[in-house]
Amino acid sequence: MRRGLLGSFPKLTPSGAITLLKAARHYLNALMVANADPEQAWLQLVTAVEVVAVQYQAERFTDLELLQAAHAGLVKDARKSGNEELIPVIAERLSRSMLATRRFLGFLKDFCQALRPDARSAIRVEWTGGRSTRL
Repeated sequence: MRRGLLGSFPKLTPSGAITLLKAARHYLNALMVANADPEQAWLQLVTAVEVVAVQYQAERFTDLELLQAAHAGLVKDARKSGNEELIPVIAERLSRSMLATRRFLGFLKDFCQALRPDARSAIRVEWTGGRSTRL
């Protein structure tokens, strides 16, 4: 299966490939510092997800859709004041920073459920007294 995933890399768009490499770099950095600096490892893992979530959001929604969802009042005010031509410019400039929390959580929800549809069936291991016990 891994060979299949690696074989799909050339099929990615250039921006998709760059995004995947950036996320992989952050993931690698997290693994490298996990023992020495767990807080930094956590930040690297979150950054890896955020890098991919930004790309995922950009592929699913237009800048204007994001602006409408995040700042509907701003769009309404721009239209009322006769400055409708500014709406696409504003949307383009703000698109990467809009709805960051929803983007992050939505990405995790979409992909974590796809990877593990029944999380309850996962095995938890309790480490006590040097022995592992399956729960």
